[in-house]
Amino acid sequence: MGIYVPPFTAVTISVADGGKRLAKWRDLLQRIDRAVFEAEFAMIGEMGRKCNTVLIPPGGGDEALRLVKKYKLVFYPIRSVRYYEGYAHTHEPPSSDKDAALFGVACTDLESAKMFAEAYASGNHLVQGMLLGYPSCCIYSFIDFWRRGVYSPVNEIAAATPGCTSIECRIDPLLNPALRYINVKAIPFWPHSYTCKAAKKWAEKFIKKVKKIDRVAYRALLELLREPVEFTQVNAIIEVRVGSPPWMKILAQGFSDDEIYTRLIPAYDPVERYG
Repeated sequence: MGIYVPPFTAVTISVADGGKRLAKWRDLLQRIDRAVFEAEFAMIGEMGRKCNTVLIPPGGGDEALRLVKKYKLVFYPIRSVRYYEGYAHTHEPPSSDKDAALFGVACTDLESAKMFAEAYASGNHLVQGMLLGYPSCCIYSFIDFWRRGVYSPVNEIAAATPGCTSIECRIDPLLNPALRYINVKAIPFWPHSYTCKAAKKWAEKFIKKVKKIDRVAYRALLELLREPVEFTQVNAIIEVRVGSPPWMKILAQGFSDDEIYTRLIPAYDPVERYG
């Protein structure tokens, strides 16, 4: 059964080591967020990517518009939505001018921008995914998830991954979606499996963009992606426990009262391979 929970994100970091991790990751998470945000713009023009979605916060937007100019793009506004931080499953209308954000797209050209806006208005996820440059296998799996009302398909992706059980899965760490709620990611889409070759190719190009933008953020991103994570959803609240034993927890809005548990284990160390 679906449950409505307003979009939110919260992070806790253990201080059992005297606060060393907290001191380290408090700033690094912000650097990763900024670098990943820019990398999504930098990827436009590669892998068939024509557009990137953009959320302009109330009274803000300078950074997004700076990146539009930097990468020689056009910004096309689509609609006003309620502002949120982190990750939201759906867009909601604003309750007042104070929480009204502007949702739109940054694209290579005006024609592509208008095409995306039309696809968004009609709910055509296939066209949206193609303009965003996502692999077709991942687009079609997302369409299936969306139709079934599954908005955080961590378990469903595990079920499509060879060798995984219902509660544990060895994954390519670059395809780990469980940290996306705080913008820690190497792909901005849901992979159709945790070993998808097309998604892996996309991720390798993406992390190169992150490395070019901010080498410190790049290294920190790989450090987090090499951690095992536990993804749970209980009473429409998502909790992601990072590390073994867990030293960081992420809370975010879920979408149903279905109880979900999946443990994602990296199949290799991305720091050793890409660092």
